[in-house]
Amino acid sequence: MKSFTPTKLRAPRSEVTAMGIGLLLTLVTLTALVVDQTSINSIADHVAGLYGPLKLHPDPNVLFDILYVTSAIGILLWVTMIWGVSRQKAWARILVSIAFLTATSFALLVLFVSEFGTRIFPAPVGILGLLPSIAGLVAVIQLWTPGRIVRTQP
Repeated sequence: MKSFTPTKLRAPRSEVTAMGIGLLLTLVTLTALVVDQTSINSIADHVAGLYGPLKLHPDPNVLFDILYVTSAIGILLWVTMIWGVSRQKAWARILVSIAFLTATSFALLVLFVSEFGTRIFPAPVGILGLLPSIAGLVAVIQLWTPGRIVRTQP
């Protein structure tokens, strides 16, 4: 009589690598935001150009705060997902998929949301925000690819 050991997931090296790249890209995005706020001021200049002709003066720090909080949540999610996938937790694939869909939706919102016919965020900020989603897409595809589960015999 043949007996099988419990089902195990194959070693998740490529998925963890993709998520590590996503974490790195999120950190690059966060660094770019800090550099922009402290020296370049592209978001502040963009906001002034958008609302100045209307004699409105919104605080560009609100936009920075939104992006900082989103980046911090992204970093926490990447770390949690990397831990879950590397430990082969059952919930990991679901979390990665939900996080990918949510983060990509938010990145597209940042890229395309507009007011008075002009984008609220500069296009480079939106594009930079999409980069971690590319790594997330790779991880999701790898995690849901058939053949991920292997059965081992004693």
